[in-house]
Amino acid sequence: MRRQLAGFLSVGAFAFVIDAGLLQVLSWAGLTPWIARFFSFTTALVFTWWMNRTHSFQVTRQPTWAEFFSYACSVSAGGAINWLVYLVILDRYLSGTAYPALALIPATAVSLCFNFLMMKWVVFRKKNQA
Repeated sequence: MRRQLAGFLSVGAFAFVIDAGLLQVLSWAGLTPWIARFFSFTTALVFTWWMNRTHSFQVTRQPTWAEFFSYACSVSAGGAINWLVYLVILDRYLSGTAYPALALIPATAVSLCFNFLMMKWVVFRKKNQA
């Protein structure tokens, strides 16, 4: 489990950089922080699915759309938690700021544990069964 957690945290760190970086660039390009967050979150979700399945949980079976859909649904609750915290922080503390990505820091911290448990016990629990 330690190896899985270490992999999950490493993948999460890279995903955070992707999410925050894309959010910031899209915001600077003129998208609202809410719309930019949709695109940055979706990109990070695809990245984390692939990296968690291959590195953190070392799934050897071929990826399927069903697995991706299961992953996306499982992390949706964590994503909703993340999104809610992001919006509250953005609205209350960072409204009008040029750096909406700062709101991702507490949002990510809050949803991290929930998402790991969903990966471990729901999405990749039968990691090598066909």
